[in-house]
Amino acid sequence: MKIHLIYAASSVTFVGEEYLGISRIFSYIQSNKNWDCSLTKLFFDENEAQQISKVDTTGDIYAISIYNDSAKFTYKLVRHIKQMNPKAIICFGSQFASNCYDLIFRDCSEVDFVILGNGEKPLFDVLTGIDNKKNLMEILTNHPNIVTANCSKLKYPCSLPITELPWPSRQILNSENLLFAGIVTKHGCTGKCSFCSVREKPSTREPEDIFKEIVNIYKTTGIRCFNFVDPSLDDFGKKGKMNLLELCELILAYPISFSFRCYIRANSFHDNKEDKQILQKMKDAGFYNIFVGIEAANNSDLAVYNKISTVEDNYRIIRLLREVDINPKMGFIMFNPYSTLESLKQNYTFLSLIKSADIGHYISCLEVYYNSDIYHRLKQENL
Repeated sequence: MKIHLIYAASSVTFVGEEYLGISRIFSYIQSNKNWDCSLTKLFFDENEAQQISKVDTTGDIYAISIYNDSAKFTYKLVRHIKQMNPKAIICFGSQFASNCYDLIFRDCSEVDFVILGNGEKPLFDVLTGIDNKKNLMEILTNHPNIVTANCSKLKYPCSLPITELPWPSRQILNSENLLFAGIVTKHGCTGKCSFCSVREKPSTREPEDIFKEIVNIYKTTGIRCFNFVDPSLDDFGKKGKMNLLELCELILAYPISFSFRCYIRANSFHDNKEDKQILQKMKDAGFYNIFVGIEAANNSDLAVYNKISTVEDNYRIIRLLREVDINPKMGFIMFNPYSTLESLKQNYTFLSLIKSADIGHYISCLEVYYNSDIYHRLKQENL
């Protein structure tokens, strides 16, 4: 059985551009059974015909990560595969696919099924069932985490503890000589922002395991720059910050210097000795780029976004990071459908006082993701 795992990325990459989900699925399948499995990266914004021609159309199963930016290209790829190989079985997965599968089936009738949530075990179950000569439609219909176009049963996203999953494959890093590697340290998020569509049960890797992966990537690829892709590296609670401190100490004890990018919460760090020590350790360990999802600097917008942090938290985190000589990056949403002149003025005052020189902060608009809480609110209120 030939299995092709595929994802399409932008050729204009940002730091740490790896699709770790499908790379981890590749590792999971390879470690559980010796199937003939390949992992392919394509560029959706380059010559389409040339990119599509890179895909072997003689495979049995194609599992593809699909995102809002790559969807149109992915549909063309799938239609080409089905035209060349009508017997090919094609499935989609990703957070985008989990939230938008009804739209995907409407727009792409060639896809056979969509995996909801973590894809490792559901795909493995399908492959095992096919190996055991079970009927494909019976497998798909009865699986709790898989939907088809005509699915009538109640299905739900697969949620696997991150501690039960292998490190993602670094095959793409080795083949493309990339400068950055992505790292995922946990599942789940403390926040429940109204504009976010990600919902996972919390689970966390131990600092030693994270450090071992960093060193392994360095030794096998030479990469020394890493992007932590977690919603917040300091989650969850006090234990999360202690894990972060331990990770920094492991990094500092290693004879090679690294650089890191990560996300933290505005409300996680306060004016006390312990929190300042953690931020200083992060600076010493190589965290040169820390991103904070501030989003707004007025109470009305923060309520719309269901943010945990307060306006005071937002001012404080910028000051604390600058005190340890870290130039913070931040997410900021100037405009939303509920904006008023007063809320815009308060946002502008904040950006002015912290001396933001990023023009995007002053003109950014709320992006509405399908099936997010804010999507349903806006639809209900006809905005």
